[in-house]
Formats: sequence, C-alpha cells, structure tokens
Amino acid sequence: SGQEFLTMLVENILKGSSAESKDFNIEIIPESNCAVVAFSNSKYAEHFFVSSPSNGIIKKKNMKVRLLEMTSKVKAEGLPPNSNSDLVMLYFDKFGEVEDDGVTFEIDQSAIITFTNLEDVQRVLKEQHQLKKQPFRVLPYYETLQTALYGKDRPPLRLPEAFIEKIDRAVWHHLKENKKSMDYIKQAISSHFCEMDFQSSAVKISPSQSLLNNGVQTRKLIQTWRENALSVFLSLTSEFKSTEFCIQKDAWTEIQTEIQKEVVGEAVTLVPNVDEGTITVAGLKEDMNRIEGILTETVERVTQRIQREKGSETGETSMTPSIYNLVLRDGLEQQICDKFPEINITYHVHSRKLTFYGLKHEVLETKNKILQAVLNLIHKPIELHQSVLDFLLTKDVEEMTNNLFLNKGINVALEADGKRVLLVGKTDNALSVGEKQLQTDLSHLNFSVEDPSVLGRSDWHDLVSHIKNTVTNVTVQTTVNQVVVSGFVDSITDVEQELHNFVQENSQFEKTLKSHKTVVTYIKNHKKQDWFEEVKGNVNVNFKGEDIVISGSRLHVSKCVLLFEDLLRSVHNCTMKIVKPGAKKFFKEKELMCVTYVQTNMNCLVQLLDEYDHPHDTVQSLIIKPVYHYKTHEGMEITVNKADMCSFQVDAVVGGCKENLLLDGGLVKVLSDAAGPKLQNDCNQTVKKRKLTTGDAVLLDAGGRLRCKHVILAIGPNYNINKPQESEKLLKKTVKKSLNLADQESFQSLAIPAIGSGVAGGGFPLDFCADTIVKAIKEFCDFVEEDNTLNKIHLVDNNDKTVQALEAAVKKVYGASAHTHSMASGSSSSSQQQNQNHASSSPSQHQTATLFQGASQSFQTKEGLTITLMKGNIEDTTMDVVVNTLSSDLNLSVGAISNALLKAAGPQLQVLL
Repeated sequence: SGQEFLTMLVENILKGSSAESKDFNIEIIPESNCAVVAFSNSKYAEHFFVSSPSNGIIKKKNMKVRLLEMTSKVKAEGLPPNSNSDLVMLYFDKFGEVEDDGVTFEIDQSAIITFTNLEDVQRVLKEQHQLKKQPFRVLPYYETLQTALYGKDRPPLRLPEAFIEKIDRAVWHHLKENKKSMDYIKQAISSHFCEMDFQSSAVKISPSQSLLNNGVQTRKLIQTWRENALSVFLSLTSEFKSTEFCIQKDAWTEIQTEIQKEVVGEAVTLVPNVDEGTITVAGLKEDMNRIEGILTETVERVTQRIQREKGSETGETSMTPSIYNLVLRDGLEQQICDKFPEINITYHVHSRKLTFYGLKHEVLETKNKILQAVLNLIHKPIELHQSVLDFLLTKDVEEMTNNLFLNKGINVALEADGKRVLLVGKTDNALSVGEKQLQTDLSHLNFSVEDPSVLGRSDWHDLVSHIKNTVTNVTVQTTVNQVVVSGFVDSITDVEQELHNFVQENSQFEKTLKSHKTVVTYIKNHKKQDWFEEVKGNVNVNFKGEDIVISGSRLHVSKCVLLFEDLLRSVHNCTMKIVKPGAKKFFKEKELMCVTYVQTNMNCLVQLLDEYDHPHDTVQSLIIKPVYHYKTHEGMEITVNKADMCSFQVDAVVGGCKENLLLDGGLVKVLSDAAGPKLQNDCNQTVKKRKLTTGDAVLLDAGGRLRCKHVILAIGPNYNINKPQESEKLLKKTVKKSLNLADQESFQSLAIPAIGSGVAGGGFPLDFCADTIVKAIKEFCDFVEEDNTLNKIHLVDNNDKTVQALEAAVKKVYGASAHTHSMASGSSSSSQQQNQNHASSSPSQHQTATLFQGASQSFQTKEGLTITLMKGNIEDTTMDVVVNTLSSDLNLSVGAISNALLKAAGPQLQVLL
C-alpha cells in the first residue's frame, strides 16, 4: 500500500542516522496527492530534508520535498450547534490574540481560527477544549495544503449521500419523451459531479466518483456538493414549464382535438388526465410562452360556446336613471361588453330595472362590477339654504338632475334622502363642479312682512296659487312675517318682485316722524292746506307732541311721508331762553298779543315751553366738565367724566353687549330707549348676517335722542375667577377692537363706559376692570402712535364709585404729570346732589356747581331768579360776567381777587384797562 511504501522510503533516506520507524509519522493526503512526515526531533527532519534530493527513488518518481511552514491557523472541529464567530473568538482569545475577522466557519460545524502569533498555535494545540459543555478538537491548519493535519486519525474521503428531488409530473413526461431535452439536462448536470435516475418524477441525484479526484478542492467540493447539485438541477428544470387546463366533461373530446391541432410541430408534450378532467402541456418555457395564450383562448372559446349552447340566465338590479347614466354611460358598460361580447345589458326606464342576460359567471361578474361602482360613488349632503333644499324635494329628482347636470355634461346626480338632498358623483372634483353649478343655478330671495294680515287675504292666496301653476321653476313659502321664494335664479327675481309689490301695496304700515313739538303744532294747525287733501281718504295722520304718526297702506304712507318730510324741512324753529327776572310772568300776561302779532305779521308760531319740554337743549347737556383730564405726549386727551352717556356729544359711544346683540339691560338698554327701535332692528339684521364672538365690535348709527353720531356695540367677556389673566386678555381685545373700529371710521372722539363691570356687565371686579380698560387704551395709543385720528377718549359713567375707579386707573397707568389736572377736589356726595337738584334753575349756576364742588345755598325769587351762594375760586367760574371792585388807578395786581383774575386772564386784561 502507499502507506508501507512511504514508510520504507523514509526509513531508507534516514539510514545512517539513529532514527527508527517510531521516530516519525506519515499522514497521506490523497486528494492533494501528497503526504506529510512528522519527526520526533528536528535533527531527523534536517537529515531527511538534506538527504532526500539525492535519493534515487525520489528522483525517479519526480517527487518534491519541502519543509512544511509554521502555521498561524488551527481548525476547530465538532463545535456546538449555533456557535457564532463572536463566541468562538472570545473562547480562543484566552489562549492568544486572534486576528480581526480571524474566525471563518465551514459547513460541518467547524471553523478556521487565525492567531497573530505563531507561538499561540502550539499553546492551543496542547490544550483540551470544551464549549457549551461540549468537547471539540483543535487541529493545526495549513493554508498551502488547504487542510488540517490529523496524524494517524485522518478521516478518509467519502462520497456524499444521494438525494431525491421531485419535479412537475408533466415536465417529467416531456423529458422522458423528448431525448434532446433529457440529454441537455444530463450533460449540464454531469459537469457538477452528478448522476441522475429518471425512473419517476421523483428524480434521484447521486455524486459521481470523479468528485473525489479534485486535489486540494476535493474536501470543499464534497461539503458543498448537495447544495450545488440541487441548485443546478432546479435551475435546469426551471427552464421547462407546464400549463394545466381544466376541461369540462362535455367539452373534453372537442377541446383535446383542438389542442392537439394547435401543438402539431411544437416541441411540447400533452399529458391528458380524464379522471381529473385536465390536459397538461409541458415543454421549454419559450415554446410554452409562445403557445400558452393560443391554447388558453381555444379552451375558453370552446367552453363558453358549449356553456352558452346549454343555456344562459338573467340577472337584474334596481337603479335610478341618473345613477345608470352616472355609472354605466361613463365607460363601464363598454368595458363589460369588451370583456363579455355576448352579454346583453338593458335598462328599463319605467320599471327602473337594469337586466343582464348571459352566462352565469358573466352575469355575476357584471352585476358585481356595477354594484361595486355604485358603492364607490361619493354621497355629499348639499349645503344650500333650507328653502332651496325644500324646493328640490318638491321636484322630480331625475328631471332636476338632467336639467342641472347631465344636459350640461356634468357627471353628478341628485338623490333625495328623507329631508336631505345628496349630491352623488364619482370624484370629489366632480362634486365640487356640481356644487358650484347648484349655487349658480339655484338661489332664494326673501322679504319681511310687517303686516302679517296681508298673508291671510284671499287675493294673496290667489296670487300664490297662480304662480305655482304658471311658474314651475320656483316655490313660494310663507311664515308669520316672512315670504321666501326659492328656485332657479332666472325665475325667482320676477316672482319675488311681484309678491313684494303686492305686500307693499296692501300692508298696513305706520311711520313716525319726529320734530320739535312747536314745529309739529305749526304744521298741524298752520300748514293744513298743504297736506289735508293729499292724505284725505288714503292715510290717517295723528299729531302727538313731538311725533307725526302716519298710518295706512304702505304705498300711500310712503307718499305721505315724503310730503311731511318736505314740510318739516321747510319749517324752522329756535328756542330762546331768557334768563331775566319776571320774563316768564311778562310773557304769560302778554301771550295772546305776542302770539297773534307774530302769526299775523310773520306767519310764525310762538309757544312758551317749560323746562321739561326741552331737556336736551339746556346748557347742562352741552357743557360737561371732566372729573379728571390727561393729555399724552402725542396729544391724545383722556378724560374721566360723571355723566349720562345718552347726552354725551361725541362721534361714537361704546356699549358692552352679548353675542346676540339683545339690548335688554344695563347701559345698552338705556342707549336703545334713547335711540328708538331702529337701533335694536339694526342689531337684529347684523346678527342674521354674521356670527359674533367675544372681542368683536359692530358699528351702528345712533339717532333718536342720543347726542352721539354712532353707537359701537362691543361683545365683552364674562369674568372667570379661575383664569383672571385670560379674562383680562379678552377684555383688552374688546376695548382695542372698539378703538380700532373708531379709528377706521376716522372718528375724533369716543366715549367708553366701564365695560364688563358689575354682575350684569360681566362680573369683573371694578378696580380690575378699570385698570384693564385704561391699559388697553394705552397699549392701543402706543401702538398707533401718531397714525391715529382719535384725539379724545372719554371714560364715562354716572356712578361715583365707577368714576373714582376710572380716575384712579388713569393715574395708575399714566401717572400724574404736568399734562394732568383734576377738575374736582374735596367734593362730597351731598353737595353734588344739591348742585344737581338746582341745575335746571340756571345754566350758569350749574357750571359753577360743577367747577366749585363746594358747599352752596340757593333760593329762588317769585320772579324766577335763582340766587346761589357758593364757596370756591372766582377765577374758575364760567359765568357770563364776573363783578369785582378796583382801586382808582385800575391796578389789577392790588387786591387778592383782582390779582387772581389777572393771573387767570393774562396781562392783556391789564392792557385793556
């Protein structure tokens, strides 16, 4: 044997040395055609290496001898399952330094480990090894030999086990019958050391003997043979393909014949299976791909024809005409007919049924497609005025769909759902287009009816019935005090105008014109010739104090209102107040003479008026002195006033209100009472047009007995005791909104109350409320700086505590400076009340009481002269005349009173003297 030959050869070369056969070991590596001789000491190895080249047998057999290199690698065999490189590296690191990436796993639970130092290899080889309590052995591994050295225990090389791989049975039949295909596979797989047994579709694949003769690669090829063999075999068989056709029993003979005709001349194999009702065709992929479609079409064609010959069935589903047009007429019907040319689809308009006639599967698939398309439609509620929705609900939905959409090429439909109307379409974009079309074509108009009785008249009902019968594109709805006309835009305007004219002409209406009571009396008695004939028989005219009340049908009232407005404009009046002792008594005694003389010679009316007849013309309402005044560096004047807001003469006054603008309490009720019903009516119209929230403000005209031009209603917040900062922020927002609104309208003066104070106003603590309002004013002024038309902001209230809180807030926020001065000091509530009680006696006395704020005593003579004794500084009075004594040289600097008057008036007064 080779082992004995090599042993004798080594002994022959070592003759002359003391070495014996026990001093060396020979390990044959057959796959590499080499052997490794290991000596017990280096002296024998050196002798062998030096002597071997001269050995005759070595020369004759052309054998090569070299020293085996020192290795840095070992092979670990029999490692525990699931071992990984990190675990192995950690284990061998305790014996020596393992190189980075120095662990390489092989297939059979073994790994090659590379050390940095050669000495570490010898240390590892001497140890017994165990990992996860499983012993394994470590052998020296030589890169040049591509193997580990086992010594006497080297395992022999064996061929791998054969394995079986199943292939498609039809493909197997094809390979058995087609020698060319079979030879192709056998030749291809033999180059991978494989032999095949094709006795059944379970192919047996075995390794060939040539696998053991591949030199150093043999062991690795053995290890990877099965994987490579399987991969190659699967790759080769994947080049073939089979297609199975299911054949109905009654179509078997005809289809088999047709398929056989189609595959004539093709390198494919037919595998019929009558029991299973299948015909399978197998062959190379390129051949199968070429004829597969033809065969499939043939099978389907014959099958469908036979099925259709046996009979078709009918299916149906309910569908409105508009949905039918929306779903099927938009391409789906054509798609179905393209797929099933033989199917018959019919829509019956009267019964609203869609019927299908064809094969069962065609009918089912067609019905499912149509129902799915219906389910996929998007339904969106229409957001229109309720009256327009009511109009749509009274009409035929299908007719409206055609008129509004389909006739105009818009693919959407209407659908009634109880009290709702839905827009139906395929896409959101289509619905958007349809919604815009609805808003363009449909609308509503409405008007209020001030006299509800007109809607109960028989001629009104006749008119409405006539419209319903003649104008089909509109509907008319009536409530107690409103008429709503809904429908197509091109029709509702004329109908609304006709109905509105009827109501205007037949409604009972009342209009009140206001003027001075003297003017009203003059027109009643002295201008009767100008109006009596015009109103006779048409309207009723009632003269009441300051009012001229005209009532009757609106048509005639409107004409008469214009007449009386012209008369009022043509009449002028003035009020002359004579503050002289005995003036009232003189006029009463001479009243008849004066009235007759003025009427005869001047065509005028003279009347004696009491104080209560002209409360708004007194000096008290015209001159209101502030309690506190502050002027900013930018020129803005901020005043605190104790006064009635109704009599405050400014561009606009502010009133706090709720979101509904209901003027039913607090300051806004007082303003409403003074302004008249128009203010509340304007509020109601505003609420209908827009939704208000906290912080908003609206601007309205004043009118009535208000001295201001406009009213700003601000939606103030309620005080939240748990969130005072949020409450402060909202109140500031309300005040700033009012200031900004006044600035936008180019107002110059504005009166603001203590918005939000008190339980009724919003519950803000008084001092907190006042501070917040003044802070808001300052922040607004600082923000706009000089770019602001407002130059006067008045903080107004008629409550002493509120006025004091507002005054304290201004001083706190702005601070006392040269720009501020107080208009009252040391006043007592009793003295203020006393002054107010006597204010109506004399305008001058009122002014003095306002300025002095001191103790006073008054009495009135029988002629009506009021004499008042006041305590105060005479230079502060606003009387018409001040009387004072002077020295003979007319020197005003002499005497305390003269000197005070000189300082107040300036040096020009001395020059005049």
